[in-house]
Formats: sequence, C-alpha cells, structure tokens
Amino acid sequence: MLKDDNSKCYHPHGHEYVLECTVRGEVKEQGSESGMIMNFGRLKEIMMTQVHDVLDHRFLIEMDDPRIDLFIKAVGHDAVVIFSAPPTAENLIDWMFMKINGALPSDIIISKLLLKETLNCWAERNE
Repeated sequence: MLKDDNSKCYHPHGHEYVLECTVRGEVKEQGSESGMIMNFGRLKEIMMTQVHDVLDHRFLIEMDDPRIDLFIKAVGHDAVVIFSAPPTAENLIDWMFMKINGALPSDIIISKLLLKETLNCWAERNE
C-alpha cells in the first residue's frame, strides 16, 4: 500500500514479483563449486531466506502510513512488513540488494538485480 498514491496502489493489493539476481566474482578452480562463481542452489537459498521468506504473503506498508495501526489490528502484526520508505519497486530493490548482498560470501557481489512487479513494470539496480 502506498499512502501518498492517487491511484489504485493506495489500497491494499498484491503483486507476483519476480526477482532476478546476477552475481560477479572469480570462477573457483577447486572444490564443490569448481567452474562456478557460486552454486545456484546457494544463491537461491540466500534469496529465499533474505527476501522471499520475509515478504511472501505479507502486506508491505510504510511506517508513516496513518492506516498502519488499523491495518495491523485487522490482519495481525505477523502479516505486515513495515518499511521506513514507501514500498515501491525502486525502494524494495534497494532493500533486497542490501539483504542479499549482506548474506553473500565476501568474494561475491551482486552485479545486477531486477525486480519485476508485472510483465512490463520493473526496477533494476546495476553495480
């Protein structure tokens, strides 16, 4: 919900976000990840725990939204994720970047993060 939006995004609604993450690092020459920068399964696990499991089936709301107390009372605190800024795709991708990047091994960085809100609306962050 966007408290200052003059369109339908003011009201409770949902999205089926798609998040794509590209990482950069050195290709490993030995071990279980030989020939890889990072095992895709490890990257998926980080994305799931840091983003999906936190946001899935929850309402995203800005802490300054005057409806927050009523909304939490209606749906319960566990169904709400509170952000310090409007939960737009642009702000969400910055939050997701920090969460995922902070959980990656120190020798791997995100080079591109793409958050699709719909098939033709997305936010992208490149490093």
